[in-house]
Amino acid sequence: MSWAPWFAHVQPCRGYSGGAIVAQAGGVCHQEGVGDVSGVDFAGLFSGSVTSCQINGIKFMRLSGDDEMVQLRGKGRPATVAKTNTLYLFVLGGEGAASGNLSMDLERSV
Repeated sequence: MSWAPWFAHVQPCRGYSGGAIVAQAGGVCHQEGVGDVSGVDFAGLFSGSVTSCQINGIKFMRLSGDDEMVQLRGKGRPATVAKTNTLYLFVLGGEGAASGNLSMDLERSV
């Protein structure tokens, strides 16, 4: 299966540095520009039971979130995760990128 149509939602986000598509049932479907995201508890980030995660050796803290989107920040880099019915769409911003831009752009595209 080609994940290009789903990844097209992730790449246009302003400040994009990398991203991933992860199945809610488990398993990374596609990723680029990020380290291994298979160990990230995305469900826990959305429920609030998990407040941080490690990506690319950087500890990201959960800043805010709701049922559809979670914002993270680690060492000056924002990240946003959107939840669809079956997938998590993860966007990693570059240093100095605005988390608001990542969130707005991802929300508009999903």
